[in-house]
Amino acid sequence: MLRIGWLDWAGKLFIRDASSLGREHRWEHQFEPGFPWFVSVARDNVRIYLSEHTGDAVPNTLIHLYVRDIDAVSKEFGIPVDEQGLAGRECDIEDPDGNRLRIAMRRSD
Repeated sequence: MLRIGWLDWAGKLFIRDASSLGREHRWEHQFEPGFPWFVSVARDNVRIYLSEHTGDAVPNTLIHLYVRDIDAVSKEFGIPVDEQGLAGRECDIEDPDGNRLRIAMRRSD
């Protein structure tokens, strides 16, 4: 789960063009208008929860994800691949709340 400050801009990173990029906006919940949002987004077999609720998650969270094609991630987000990453070939994405996704592809031995 990632703590987000505002769903409208977080959605641009996590939900943007969901169907064309392989992401699926699963569901969202709000107790009533004006209350914080809790949202589920998914891509392939990975699901991430986004919450505007204070206390749901620690700000500046780091999540590690492994993928089969790091070059596709690099191209999609316009970011470089770190060939010497500790987790393998990897890319880092940071949202405006300081949450980080470290997306890696294991090195072949």
